[in-house]
Amino acid sequence: MRRGSLWLLGGLGWALASAAWGQTGVLLSFGWGDKEEQDWSGYVEVVGGRLLALEGWRFEEKDEVQPQRGAWRCRSHALSLNPQLAKGVPPEHPFRILPVGVLLSIEERGDTRLQVSTEQGQFQVFLRELPWGRTLDVLQGRARVERVPLGKPVPRVKEHQDEPALLLTPEGVWVAWVGYENRAEQIYLARSSSGRWEGPWPATSRPGAYAFPTLARDGRGRIWVAWASREGDNWDLYARMFDGRRWSLPQ
Repeated sequence: MRRGSLWLLGGLGWALASAAWGQTGVLLSFGWGDKEEQDWSGYVEVVGGRLLALEGWRFEEKDEVQPQRGAWRCRSHALSLNPQLAKGVPPEHPFRILPVGVLLSIEERGDTRLQVSTEQGQFQVFLRELPWGRTLDVLQGRARVERVPLGKPVPRVKEHQDEPALLLTPEGVWVAWVGYENRAEQIYLARSSSGRWEGPWPATSRPGAYAFPTLARDGRGRIWVAWASREGDNWDLYARMFDGRRWSLPQ
């Protein structure tokens, strides 16, 4: 399971997101089509602009960023699944090697360009030639460049975070996700009202094999979270309900 953090995207237009004029997000992803793990360490120089922040994307424990230098150390990674989830996945699975990358927050001007150097090669990108919705393939398709919305992180927990679900209600925003630690998962929840986060809280009672959390609000204004849970070789669906005061038991 890859390590990740959850972010709310500025493109959704909420007050929670941060996307000031002149700032843009760019994702540099590496390792597309790798047949084995490769070193994609490198650095970026922002010419005609300014690098505001640098964060890893799909980083594992040994990967790291060096924001002051605009540099990173990372490798594409072999797919690592919960042993129960990995049953039946053949070694030649086409997504066995996962790409890795870095998220850049950039102060963009008219002629801003990125000069990127990695252990696998170098490339240059003019941001004016990179419109929203387009992915630019570089290094013979082994690396990609695309614009992404800026955002703010939801409450941090020590577990790795993945598979987010989002619900916008009149009272605020709810987020559910899978937390992963010690080869087991938990489902977590958090909510934001007036720009302040509460939580996170575990929706599941113990670590196990969980996936695909989802959120909904019913006609009575109650919040529901549902997820898939695996016991042995069997998958079942569970749900809990929040009535504004307390959560129901899983059902």
